[in-house]
Amino acid sequence: MKARKEHRVVFYSPGTFVQEETERPIESWDTKIATQMAVSITERYGAKPYGFVFSTVVTAGAVPDGFGGELEVRPRQLEASGTHFINGRVRTIDDVRREEPDSILLSNMECNRWPLVVETRNSYRHVAVFEEGHTIVDSDGTITDRGDSEKWRAYRTERIAELNRERGV
Repeated sequence: MKARKEHRVVFYSPGTFVQEETERPIESWDTKIATQMAVSITERYGAKPYGFVFSTVVTAGAVPDGFGGELEVRPRQLEASGTHFINGRVRTIDDVRREEPDSILLSNMECNRWPLVVETRNSYRHVAVFEEGHTIVDSDGTITDRGDSEKWRAYRTERIAELNRERGV
């Protein structure tokens, strides 16, 4: 069978120990279509997606193994997007210091030098590092914020330098 390119979207939802994942084919990397698709996904305990990642893969059907059977061909990823967080809210380390001074979240941000996180509450609260390449999309799929915006790049650089100074690095 001839190799072909396919676009896919993987939805991530909060899980008990690790995140739940649901993969679906998609015509193109369209955030509006992906957010519409996310509405229909419910994982264990009613968890709804906090975000999604697009990927493009090359794939092919099974090939004869020469012994009367077939070998499955695993898809190979060609490219992937950053995470698109649905209805996320960016929280800076300064916000968390002010709002939750004794929290485990703050401790994690300081120890791991994470100046920015994104919080979603689409079903359960979920918090993840907000990095370059990540975006926040609203319920309609419109990108409302970008992790690589000049504002967040400058903040990230400044706060990482500050955290390094605090640790003597």
